[in-house]
Amino acid sequence: MTRSQRSGNASCIALGVLLTVLTMAFCSPSATADDLTASDVQRAIDGGVEFLRRQQLRNGSWGDYSAYTGGKTALCALAMLSCGVPKEDPQLALAIEYLRKIPPQYTYVVSLQTMVFCAADPERDKELIMRNVHWLERMQNQGPPRPGTWSYFEATRAYGDNSNTQFAILALNEAANAGFKVNPVVWESAIKHWRQGQTANGGWRYYSVERLPETGSMTCAGLASMIILSDKINAQNGVFRDNEFFCCQNLEVNDNQRRIRAGLQWLASHFSVTRNPGDNRVLYYLYALERVGRMSGQRFIGSHDWYREGSDYLIRLKGARVNSAQTLEYWVGEDAEERDPIIATCYALLFLSKGRRAVLISKLEYGLTENWNVHHSDIKHLTAYVEQRWHKEMTWQNVDLNAATVDDLQLSPILYLGGVNSPVPTNEAQAKKLAQKLRDYLDRGGFIVAESVCSGAAFDSGFKRLVTLMFPGESDLLQPLPPEHPIWRSEVPIKPTQLRPIYGVSFGCRTSIVYLPSQTGVPSLSCLWEAAPALKNDPTILPENQEKIEGGLNLGLNIASYATNRELKTKDLVLASQNDSSSYEKTVRGRLYVANVRHPGGCQSAPRALQNLLNSAAKELGLRTGVEERKIALSDAKLYEFPILFMHGRTAFNLTETERANLKAYLDRGGVLFVNSICGSDAFTNSFRRQVEMMYPDEKLKPIPGSDPVWTNQFGGFDLKEVEIRLKSQSGAGADKTSIVKKPVQMEALSVNGRYAIFFSPIDLSCALEQYSSASCPGYSVQDAAKIGLNVILYAVEK
Repeated sequence: MTRSQRSGNASCIALGVLLTVLTMAFCSPSATADDLTASDVQRAIDGGVEFLRRQQLRNGSWGDYSAYTGGKTALCALAMLSCGVPKEDPQLALAIEYLRKIPPQYTYVVSLQTMVFCAADPERDKELIMRNVHWLERMQNQGPPRPGTWSYFEATRAYGDNSNTQFAILALNEAANAGFKVNPVVWESAIKHWRQGQTANGGWRYYSVERLPETGSMTCAGLASMIILSDKINAQNGVFRDNEFFCCQNLEVNDNQRRIRAGLQWLASHFSVTRNPGDNRVLYYLYALERVGRMSGQRFIGSHDWYREGSDYLIRLKGARVNSAQTLEYWVGEDAEERDPIIATCYALLFLSKGRRAVLISKLEYGLTENWNVHHSDIKHLTAYVEQRWHKEMTWQNVDLNAATVDDLQLSPILYLGGVNSPVPTNEAQAKKLAQKLRDYLDRGGFIVAESVCSGAAFDSGFKRLVTLMFPGESDLLQPLPPEHPIWRSEVPIKPTQLRPIYGVSFGCRTSIVYLPSQTGVPSLSCLWEAAPALKNDPTILPENQEKIEGGLNLGLNIASYATNRELKTKDLVLASQNDSSSYEKTVRGRLYVANVRHPGGCQSAPRALQNLLNSAAKELGLRTGVEERKIALSDAKLYEFPILFMHGRTAFNLTETERANLKAYLDRGGVLFVNSICGSDAFTNSFRRQVEMMYPDEKLKPIPGSDPVWTNQFGGFDLKEVEIRLKSQSGAGADKTSIVKKPVQMEALSVNGRYAIFFSPIDLSCALEQYSSASCPGYSVQDAAKIGLNVILYAVEK
């Protein structure tokens, strides 16, 4: 459902919406050559996977080269796993079984084989993974002329190259993330190699030999390796050693971070998705570019949206082959290796599938120093933990807050704003502009986590000022989260020993901002997330310290669950929207004004609900919607200009005698009142029932039968025999869980003069219309809420 920006007026406004109801034959324009959508990417992925399926041999392989038996098959299996093919799939299972029979001999093969085992079923193949880890450890050259590297095989071990080396590191990283121990000497030796091999320009070569050019693929190899190795050797600013936390160790950029930035600058200055700078293997390079973008958390490399540009190129590059009357889609490159369509297709699929992973959280960059990024790996570690718990692949990003648009921010359901210095510009106009940007993000359903780290008094005062700028005219917005708030238990109940002060700002249907102030002697969440690897890597960790780290991760998990309801979307790839001048054949039937009325029961708790409902009318029924805001109260004489009133709330209220009398006269004269209780609020429900009883003492709100014509397509709406209703239940551990049931629409009505004058839903519609669903807010599903609302509107038009 399309979301539109609301006005930001702190008072409850009547939203006068001009809805032109049309019956039309809709002529959808064909997509232009410049359009690229998420469905285009998904079709390309599906086509590529089908091509690989058609090429697989009966023994489960893909015709491996004799010199590197298993390599091609491992690459195909890895691509299919990355595209979401389940490990139980018969063809994929056959390929994995084939790989299990191949002994370690070649670095490329062993590395890819290990990545497949770790991605598919690490528990099932733990002995093979450990065998491969030991083999890779042994194969790393520790002496001259190229220490810290890997070569193709045992006989050439002393002469390693950066391509083999990056694949070995990728495999060992996956094994380590799956819980397998890797000798720390391997990490130390490897990072020393990459440091020494980086050129003065920031790039890397295939060998560290001056006569060779820096290349895009090898610079990506160096960057991905540096990012992995920096994490493995505990080079973060929040570290855990000797059973103590050492947070905020270095507020400046360390050497590893400087090298990573230099590499990213090299990529930005040589950026291309149509060629591999300095080399020929374009598809191999794109697979490496995807790793850099994802692992570094960069949506943009320089000014380039690497995933969108790369996806556009790949989709236009793919070819087709007719096979048994079926068109198979595949890729082929110009380099000798990439002329093999199987290998080329694997590289393309790995880029498209891995690069489109849903973003869980974005870390906001602000100011002129690194104080926004005190703990470089905090968000990365939290995302990895959530990924593990939810069994969903996801990623994270760093975003420049000043440069980002609201649309850029919307790609992430959660923004993390933390640091030492104030996030608010000293210039008043710039400060208000920043506050409006974040408010617009919240208006569109976003969620902000703010944290003061390293005793950041300046951040604390600055963030509190930012909140006041985001909500002008309101005070005391930041309030302590009560003990019953879902953040304390939405996934894992937080132990009493791990509770900490958290303040929230309630906006719309939920808490939309949470703020964690710094505490003397207590590690920040940022520091605890940074120290997360200690849970796996430090066997001497004391129980109380393990509990602290787990408590920090679980609190982050709960926040993520509350903010997203576990619903993440892959990156939006729509590059061109439909032109407003598209051709329509239309006949105007009439015009309908819908007002969102003022009342004291929380009329602004879901400010976008009505507007989204009307936008849904435009989308689902082919209607053109014009929006006009008008101030109105139930006591206003202009109430009669609106044939439909929309009303919702979540707190107790009482109407004045004048308001009740005016509303009753409005209903008696043919008006329709459409009401719902936000999040099923008992307080609002009980108050509304009392107002109805006072207006109509001899009439009652009665359930509308599920077979009533209003829930059919009789009035031009939807057939709603059953709808999805989200209920709140509790697990044995006390954490909120969502239970979905299918039932007829649960709506009550009061009839006046033989027609429904009041529609009342004690079950939430408004938060669902805002596209928000949570275990803490029982109500209809997002899709069904819009359909119910549209049926009610169409009934009112007909009657």
